[in-house]
Amino acid sequence: MGNILNPSNDNSFINLVKARDTRVFVDKTDFLEKTNALFNTDGKLLAVTRPRRFGKTVTAHMISAYYSKGYAGQNIFDKLEIANRASFAEHLNKHNVIYIDMNTIDGLFDGYSNKKQKVEGVNDLVDYFEYSIIKELKSNDIFSACLEKHQIENTGLLETLLAITQDLNTKFIFIMDEWDLVYRENCNNEALQKKFIKRGCGQKTGHILLRLFPAKSVLNRTQST
Repeated sequence: MGNILNPSNDNSFINLVKARDTRVFVDKTDFLEKTNALFNTDGKLLAVTRPRRFGKTVTAHMISAYYSKGYAGQNIFDKLEIANRASFAEHLNKHNVIYIDMNTIDGLFDGYSNKKQKVEGVNDLVDYFEYSIIKELKSNDIFSACLEKHQIENTGLLETLLAITQDLNTKFIFIMDEWDLVYRENCNNEALQKKFIKRGCGQKTGHILLRLFPAKSVLNRTQST
């Protein structure tokens, strides 16, 4: 399991669960029943907007820990509220999850930008975002042969997911934290913003997409004309 594809490492939510007997812990796992209800509906594209420091990342980590195959067998939710709900077992660690933290991608891209040797086709933040996901998919035993067959290169995430969907009938849950970073940190780069939207995944492939961004995000600002 990787850091992006089917995460399996401890995260902020899991650490809170482990410490719930010694620290204040508010069980909000019933939220997962609401996300379970979105499967195979028009509401499968979900945006969560909260102010900064109001638990968006913890929520994202909770969702990842619940759906990701990487956490199978860890019994994270056994004593939590969601375990009492009818849909609990149906989705528990049954899905392929792609977890993206755009702050991390941005930081890694800064380091990549300072290297003399570049990856072919990876020239900006959006390219690096796609490359990071495709690289992990290519390293996975289940998906590697399919991607080799379709001659998937370093970028082209939509084509990558379509190939996997068509050949393997596999879909993904996307969790994207700090989704608005491209707009927040590149507010004057309209070309990069449009590229990020154009290459955004989920809408055309049937995958579930969860986006999290702060309530004061640039995406929430309106401009009068």
